[in-house]
Amino acid sequence: MKNFIYAIILACLTLLTTQTVFADSLRITTENYPPYSYKVDGHAEGFVSNIVNILRGQIGEEYSEITFLPWARAYQNLKNGQSDVLYPMVLTAERDKLFKFVGPVFTNNVYFYRKKRGRCKC
Repeated sequence: MKNFIYAIILACLTLLTTQTVFADSLRITTENYPPYSYKVDGHAEGFVSNIVNILRGQIGEEYSEITFLPWARAYQNLKNGQSDVLYPMVLTAERDKLFKFVGPVFTNNVYFYRKKRGRCKC
């Protein structure tokens, strides 16, 4: 079974306007999801975290903290306005109506495996 998963960084173009509207730093959240986002010595690392760090530098938000939360809490915080950015996120029809997405950062193919001579008749 082939399933494409689109991981997305939120708030792309709105980052620039958010910076000028609010005096506070962006409230950025992610979850521990290696190799895309994980914490090393208190700092966000990983493939998507590196992209977020580059974007933060480009808009002058390099000192805004990235907070690691369990996925459900981070998603709820984004929905109720307690955070400004959540990454990475799979694009769904429901989420597309709620949030502004940048576009695919990566795609992921998911496969099921079994032994050649296994009992499963898949």
